Amino acid sequence: MAKRARASDAVGKRVGGALYIHREAVGLLGGERERVAEAEARVPSAEWSVAKIERSTISLLLYESFDVDFPALLRSTKVDLKSGAVASTDYAGRANPPILHRKELLLPPDDPRLPKFRALTAAAEEHGLFDETNKIGTRAAWNARIEAAGLVLRNGRLLRADEEHLEPLPIRLKRKHHPRIQQL
Repeated sequence: MAKRARASDAVGKRVGGALYIHREAVGLLGGERERVAEAEARVPSAEWSVAKIERSTISLLLYESFDVDFPALLRSTKVDLKSGAVASTDYAGRANPPILHRKELLLPPDDPRLPKFRALTAAAEEHGLFDETNKIGTRAAWNARIEAAGLVLRNGRLLRADEEHLEPLPIRLKRKHHPRIQQL
């Protein structure tokens, strides 16, 4: 299961022994920031959006735009900081690439997209889509999970498949005075 690296960490998602962090949030890291910089220096031509930080390796991962609901991995460049070895894997042409979930955890806390991303993750959790996380890492598996739940993904929202043709109505909140709730 994905979770924050430590309670004191403002950014990052820990999966197993690896810490995933978006490029825009690397500056918020402590000592790990220098390790990411070292990996970048060894492969200056590598394009990347997410760093996967492990004990002795840093993988510079290029995903589709983070504005895609569940972006696919396009390329991985793994740098072994001890040996200096570099290995690159291209996923761009694959029919069933790995995808990224819970992307809001990787971003800086002031990123304006966080509310939208958190809402999508909360909806996925509510529908049980993250049950058995070892079975949802690829695009095909994730799409099958969404379909099996009777849902479709449209414009950053999970909708019941039988309501897919309906355009979601905007939510308008009315401010009401409630005697038991103190308004600030």
